[in-house]
Amino acid sequence: WQKELPVDVLVVGTIHGMHETNPHYSYHDIVRILATYKPDAICVEIPPSYFRKKSYLKEMTLACIYGAEHGIASYPIDYWGTNYNVRAARKEYMQTEDYKNKKLVADSLTQHSAIIQQFEKKYGIIDSLWQSNTVGYEFFNGRDYNDYTREAYRIEIEVYGDGVMNLHSEARNAKMLSLIDSAITVGHAKRVIVFTGAEHKYYFDDAFAKRDSVHLVEFNEILPLQDVMPSRNETDYLEHSLAHNYYH
Repeated sequence: WQKELPVDVLVVGTIHGMHETNPHYSYHDIVRILATYKPDAICVEIPPSYFRKKSYLKEMTLACIYGAEHGIASYPIDYWGTNYNVRAARKEYMQTEDYKNKKLVADSLTQHSAIIQQFEKKYGIIDSLWQSNTVGYEFFNGRDYNDYTREAYRIEIEVYGDGVMNLHSEARNAKMLSLIDSAITVGHAKRVIVFTGAEHKYYFDDAFAKRDSVHLVEFNEILPLQDVMPSRNETDYLEHSLAHNYYH
């Protein structure tokens, strides 16, 4: 009897539409990450109901196009429950007295959080950092950003609960994790890559790090990224929105 080797899992935090303008983390870097890591299964933040039917986040579709080119199966792992209007509900809640009172508590906890204060001292305010286009894939997949995000969500959930303010992040992340697990099982995968918005990375990293059945691959372990030429399919998609081999 031979003990099964743990599954390699690399969780890659992406920046959605910001890839368009960030020279340090472009759409092509998604392809470079795939070419360097060489996965046998690709998990993408696309809801199963949208998968291969509707367009969604560009970097996720691009990862699927790369997978199709290289014979690697892609699996959709996003989850919104039945409520796709959670952002509208959040906007509405932010007009209430309850929100205003709780925000004072959340602001105070943020001000007294050593993790958040150290981060802001080092990098500045998170929103400015996102807009600045000065940090790239190493930053968004690094320890400092993960620690900051974990702490920010901890405070939000403590104050507002797991609800519209954080887009039900605990329930959503838990469901997404179970979809990743299904993909690993179904695909008999040994080397998995998970593409997800950077704010989810800490959750999946924390969950996988606790498992004996998984070897969590740190992003810096795959650096430096390979230089690869954009394929015709990649160029057609990014320049002309032609998603070859994506739609069914």
